[in-house]
Amino acid sequence: MDGRVRYLRIEETNVSEVRSAANSKKNEVLIGMCASLVAMNWEMFRTSRLFHVTKEIKGMMSLLGCPQMAQESATSKVKALLMWRNASRDDEVRTACTTAFRDMVTLSGIQDTPDLITDLFVEDIDVPVEW
Repeated sequence: MDGRVRYLRIEETNVSEVRSAANSKKNEVLIGMCASLVAMNWEMFRTSRLFHVTKEIKGMMSLLGCPQMAQESATSKVKALLMWRNASRDDEVRTACTTAFRDMVTLSGIQDTPDLITDLFVEDIDVPVEW
């Protein structure tokens, strides 16, 4: 698939399908190519259950490391990470997502600030104890 990637046209209209295929095939090149478009459409993707169910750990790390994600709020990123973790269908995947959370927080520059804690509390976001 990597050889054909250069001929693929990834746009806002098809990024969801391309990203889903890239995640299912664990194609890191395509995942990386989709990351910036996903980041530009963050509000749409961060609330999509399908997005969270099909997002692999490496794909989520690639997205959070994308320069465009720096402008998103810490609260928005933490909420998306929680939705992603909770979308896991089995305990093994959920455990892997929970374990990867600390690396993702560091990668995305999320700081444990009083504002973040207040935002999560005000919005009644239940953060798992293991995090």
